[in-house]
Amino acid sequence: MSKSSSEILKKPLTLPCGTRIKNRLCKSAMNENLASVNHSPTSLLTNLYGKWADGGIGLCITGIKT
Repeated sequence: MSKSSSEILKKPLTLPCGTRIKNRLCKSAMNENLASVNHSPTSLLTNLYGKWADGGIGLCITGIKT
C-alpha cells in the first residue's frame, strides 16, 4: 500500500547535519514588499510570518532584503 502525498508531507525530515524538521512543508524566500522604506520589518511582515508558523510550516526561509 503506497502512502498518500499528505501522509508523506506530514513526516519529519532529518537533514544530513542532524537538524530535524517537523514536516516537509517549506515556504521559500520571496520578496513580500511588506518592509518599511528602509527595509526594516513591519508589523504586517511579522504577522504574515507568524501566520505561516502557526499554520504548521516545517521550514520557513525568510524573504530577501533588497
